[in-house]
Parts: sequence; structure tokens; C-alpha cells
Amino acid sequence: MIWTVMTIEEADYGCEDLAEGEQPKVLVTLTDGSGHTRRLLADDARLYARGIEEGSPWPEDMDSPLPPTDEQIFRF
Repeated sequence: MIWTVMTIEEADYGCEDLAEGEQPKVLVTLTDGSGHTRRLLADDARLYARGIEEGSPWPEDMDSPLPPTDEQIFRF
């Protein structure tokens, strides 16, 4: 199954700063050809280094975008 990046949004850290050494995260929304969606948190720098942006296919060698439910958010 091919997943496509629909949106990339800055993660909400609330009123807290990132912990020392922690990399900024983004919230990525993926969709497949059947209209199913998945959401996950990803390292912003990792996506940037791979050239992944909105409209890009989700690389097969990155962690699976298949959480147990459509609305669950998971980290990789």
C-alpha cells in the first residue's frame, strides 16, 4: 500500500519547551488510495533531510504508518 503525505504541521508542545537535545517534531497526516488516513509524529529534520514534503509518497524504508486505529498518533 502506498501512503502519501497530505499535511505536515508543527507539533504542539503547549507551554513547555523541548527537552535539552530533543529534536523538533512535526505532525504528519498520511492518506492511501482508498481514503484511509493515519497521523504520526516525526522528526522534522529527518523529513527535511529526506526531502519529504506535502504530496510526497511515504518512503517504504521509514517506520510503518499503520497504527491500530485511524486517529492514534504514534512516535518513531
